[in-house]
Amino acid sequence: MPDHRTASEEIRLLILECLRDEKRRFLDNNGPSRTWLNTWGIRQKAFFEELIQDLENYQLFFKPKNKPSDHQKYQYVMRWDECVEGLLIHITLLPKGDPPRVMIALHKHDTGHAPLPLIQINQEQ
Repeated sequence: MPDHRTASEEIRLLILECLRDEKRRFLDNNGPSRTWLNTWGIRQKAFFEELIQDLENYQLFFKPKNKPSDHQKYQYVMRWDECVEGLLIHITLLPKGDPPRVMIALHKHDTGHAPLPLIQINQEQ
């Protein structure tokens, strides 16, 4: 079974804080993220609303670093059920800066492995 380390509650809440503020969240313009949303017919506002709702309820995972000097990234696989085939969107989140902002890169889940699991957050904490 693969090692899926979850991010700390502090990091998840920080990322949620950034996602809720339009000035502190942005799509990675160096990649095809915006093109993917257009291809799937998903409006950016709807995407962010759905992602926020998901991360209020499910764990976020560490994304393995390529090099030790890389910034720590986090990942999540969103299930977008409105699409006929039940689209799986692989999302990479990179929080950095002061105040922190979050950059989002996304693509269709195509890693060849099963998607990251949905792990419900214990709401009783």
